Amino acid sequence: MKLKFIFIALLVCGFSFGQVALPITRTIWNSAAIGWTDMPLASYTTIFACSGNNGAKFDSTGDLKIVNFSGTPDKLSFVVKSNTATTSTLLVEESSDGISYTTVVNLSGMGDLPTTCTIKGPYSLLPTSAYIRWTFTKGNSNLTFDDVTISAATAPTINLSPTSLSGFTYVFGAGPSAVQSFDVSATNLAANLVVSALPEYEVSKTTSTGFGTSVTFNPSSGTVASAQVFTRLKAGLAIGTYNQQITAASAGATSKTVDVQGNVTALTAPVIT
Repeated sequence: MKLKFIFIALLVCGFSFGQVALPITRTIWNSAAIGWTDMPLASYTTIFACSGNNGAKFDSTGDLKIVNFSGTPDKLSFVVKSNTATTSTLLVEESSDGISYTTVVNLSGMGDLPTTCTIKGPYSLLPTSAYIRWTFTKGNSNLTFDDVTISAATAPTINLSPTSLSGFTYVFGAGPSAVQSFDVSATNLAANLVVSALPEYEVSKTTSTGFGTSVTFNPSSGTVASAQVFTRLKAGLAIGTYNQQITAASAGATSKTVDVQGNVTALTAPVIT
């Protein structure tokens, strides 16, 4: 009997275990969905609904919905509509662990919750978030909730061309080598792009000055437009072969490399005949 009661309670509350992969769109609210917790599982299938005559119903203080997702989120949007002029509130929060939540937005009253189906958002989400929670506090009106969309963040990308350079050479004591270059660009970055060389090579943004162990590019709206990086085998090296890599890196992006091959040769003694 106790197990039967628990089963019925789960159906009424609309618990659904597991995660749903980003991106997310939900427009049906009278049946449970993977990754969602609906407390309660209540819906409008009448003119009170928004799209498709199917909208979630918030009609009591403490009503809530939680979605648990996998992937890196970008933006959140959803639709709301108060049944009458309202003093109700809808608190929207995000969390990385489902325990500690921070506020995304707190919607309150007619200014935020009008009596027509209204899109709210898009709201930017933290890249570490894995949960979104909506909590309703009733004033004097019920609320329709619908058309939830959570988009996935576009992965940052670094591009290098070409990916290998050879022929860096000089005679011992006569360095550095001649300069060569490669192109670098990037999209959807959240941090600076840093191009770094190992100690035997140098990089610069110009052909003749500013050579050092690294150069930094500051993205504009996440983008680094195509630019040249100049590189050379540095002076003062011992005789030998220097095959190494130059690395382009940015937080959250997969690093890319350019293979560089060079050598320092011995001075050939003149031959007298």
